[in-house]
Amino acid sequence: MIERIGTAGQPAPAQLADIAAAGCATAINPAMHDSDNVLREEGSIVGSPGIDDLRSPVPFEVPSAEYLGDFIRIVQACDGDKVLVLCAINAQVSAFGHQYATLKKGIPSHQATSPVLRYWRSNVNVAWRSIVEPESRDLENDGGSHPL
Repeated sequence: MIERIGTAGQPAPAQLADIAAAGCATAINPAMHDSDNVLREEGSIVGSPGIDDLRSPVPFEVPSAEYLGDFIRIVQACDGDKVLVLCAINAQVSAFGHQYATLKKGIPSHQATSPVLRYWRSNVNVAWRSIVEPESRDLENDGGSHPL
């Protein structure tokens, strides 16, 4: 996605130490705490090799520009750190990562679109359509409580 930010599906516990060894300082996970595919002990595993574990829960059934805005603010707060954004199947993070890259970093959409996002766009449910294929006016909130 962007030089210091990577996306992935849910790593296995043993892979988290490798991720830390590669210099990753922060892991961001949008999974809800009670999601079926969430690694329950992720917080303690991630914290032990020296990676900050940040949760930014997004209910899969009702994503919104508010959640995207929260995600973008968290990524921006990581200010230069190597960041891994992960989720069970890499769909949510591909969509959010694409929007961060295009809206905040000015990367053209075709360059910011991952193979996972390309596949997901053709199979997306209605709830995610506004995040996967947003119009900038839907996301660039000028006066609301959650501007991007």
